[in-house]
Amino acid sequence: MNGKCDLILVMCPEHARCLGDAGWSKARVQQALFDRLAATRIVPPDANFQETMRLGGPEDLHLVVAGGFGYFEEFVVNAPLIGLDPTAAPRSGLSRRLAPRPASLEGATIALVINGLGRAEELMHAIYDRIAAQVPNTRCLPIMKTGTSVPPAPGDWEKLIAQADVAITGFGGCGSCSTRSFRDAIELEWAGVPSATMIHEAVNLGVRMLARLTSMEDYPYALVGAPFTNLGEWTDAEIEQLADLITPQVLRLLQRESVQAVA
Repeated sequence: MNGKCDLILVMCPEHARCLGDAGWSKARVQQALFDRLAATRIVPPDANFQETMRLGGPEDLHLVVAGGFGYFEEFVVNAPLIGLDPTAAPRSGLSRRLAPRPASLEGATIALVINGLGRAEELMHAIYDRIAAQVPNTRCLPIMKTGTSVPPAPGDWEKLIAQADVAITGFGGCGSCSTRSFRDAIELEWAGVPSATMIHEAVNLGVRMLARLTSMEDYPYALVGAPFTNLGEWTDAEIEQLADLITPQVLRLLQRESVQAVA
């Protein structure tokens, strides 16, 4: 692209598809973003003041859909590009800790924070069924998210905080859904709900990077590898095998004697 624009906004393919599926035109997306950004204040990293972003109009917001891992469909050099540095060091002075674990899950309400990747919902219910068969009087609180890479809806988040004794999040099999599943788990931890998440080893590097950036380097989670695919395209037999494999890990992650506080 050689024309002038005021701001480049990069969105992941999944989010672009969601907007398309909802019937949003490019012009509508530009207008909605312009309305929000027009009032946004940016704090320069080396300044003690704020300035209002100056935008020409909705048509001057250039939308770029990420083309894949490490590259984009377009390269534009004549407008500001705002991004995050995934290699930046975490802020000093932060102290992140796991929520206190119960000694037992007996009588616990166990939330399932399901992102809908592949057959993740079936896997998580299979894990809960195995826990319920071993632990008396548990209750299931299923929360189905609206997308694989988004947080729980505000009302669902309030329900989680108010009702869940512990939570299981997943399945983390793709780049954005794995980091979001991890983020769901640690944000629940910070809100006082002990949590366990499941990550595929194919995307483990990105999750470890997020763990470092959130000062949760030692946060433990269940790791899944081959021969199970990372996108949740499992057979019925594989779901049963995975549930048998993951359930003991989840039980260890959620109970007091197995997990130490993260400094």
